[in-house]
Amino acid sequence: RGFPVRVPDAPSDVYDVACGEYFTLASTADGGLFGWGDGNSGQLGTGGDGKKDNAAVEINLGARLGEKVRVVNPVAGYQHAMAIAVPGES
Repeated sequence: RGFPVRVPDAPSDVYDVACGEYFTLASTADGGLFGWGDGNSGQLGTGGDGKKDNAAVEINLGARLGEKVRVVNPVAGYQHAMAIAVPGES
């Protein structure tokens, strides 16, 4: 597409955005993290199943460890992503 489009299910309170090759991450004002696009290499935290998700997917960084974290800075590159997070509720 050569023009902007609305991302389905994207949060309305986006605070910061990071763009990778074919995916995007967005953090929200309350510390949440969302991603959409190509997650073929696991960039979206959805298991790297090769599916493209054109709707925003919430990414819970602390879920595996049973922790609650707030994302303060998403970072994206070619086929990788990371985020700086601090303890707290998202």
